[in-house]
Formats: sequence, structure tokens, C-alpha cells
Amino acid sequence: MARIARPDWASLGLLAFVVVFFVFMLAPILVVVVVSFTSASYVAFPVPGWSLKWFWHIFEYEPFIASLIVSFEVAVGATVLSCLIGIPACLALARSRAGWAGAVMTFLLSPLSMPMIVIASRAVLPVLGGDRHLLHRAARHPHGGVPAYVVRTVAGVPLRAARL
Repeated sequence: MARIARPDWASLGLLAFVVVFFVFMLAPILVVVVVSFTSASYVAFPVPGWSLKWFWHIFEYEPFIASLIVSFEVAVGATVLSCLIGIPACLALARSRAGWAGAVMTFLLSPLSMPMIVIASRAVLPVLGGDRHLLHRAARHPHGGVPAYVVRTVAGVPLRAARL
């Protein structure tokens, strides 16, 4: 005779909590996405009409385009530098039988344990005198480009090391 299983209240409670959690986390994002396609100049429900005008304003806003270009420049430069440093270092350390190889590998992986915002703010803010527009001004500042590249490179080396 088949036995009817009793509901596991702990599992049902956990499932309910997870569903409610994701609804509360994703609902505001969904609202912003839907409102971004409206033709009105204000938030209105139901949406009076559909338009891409707010997305076209992105391309008309010069500071955003300039920051986007700087972000791509720093991303490409830091990726190349971190690959040039991280891959040979990790290959050498993986093949090394020296006792210090583990310590050096730990040193290379250490930036993963520090939140990136702390590393970036400590490296770039002193150069800029406390300026809040870090990446854009850092890369265009006469001495600021170096910390921007260094921070991204330091962050990228452990990622290359972890993948090898």
C-alpha cells in the first residue's frame, strides 16, 4: 500500500522564503526596465506608449560616452597587463618545486580576499585629491591613469592565476 508523504514544513517554509526574497529583489528591477521603454517624461502606469527615446539620450550625453571609452581603454589595457603578468607567473609557480612557490601563489591570489572598492579607493583617491568620479578622471589625469591600470591589473592577475 502506498504511503502518503506528509508535507515537510521546513522545506515549504524555505521555498516560500526564497520565492518572496526573489520577488522583492527582482520586482523593482522589472519596474525600472518596463518604465525605461515609456514614451512619457514621467513614470506612469499603465505605460501610455512605447519608445526608445531614453536609450537614444545615452548617446547624446557626452560625459557618458567619454566615460565609456575610458572604461574600455582601461579594461583592455588591464586585461593585457594581467595576462602578461599572471599567466607566466602561474605557469612558473605551478612547475616549480621550490618551497616558496606556495607563498608566492598565495600572494598573487591575495587581492581576491579584499573587496575591489577598497583597493580602488585606496589606490586612486589619493592621486585625485578625493575626487569621486574615479575611473573617468583617473584615466584622463596626468598621473591618474597609472593607478587605474594598476588597480585593474592587480584585480585581474588572481583571476588568471585561478583559471590555470
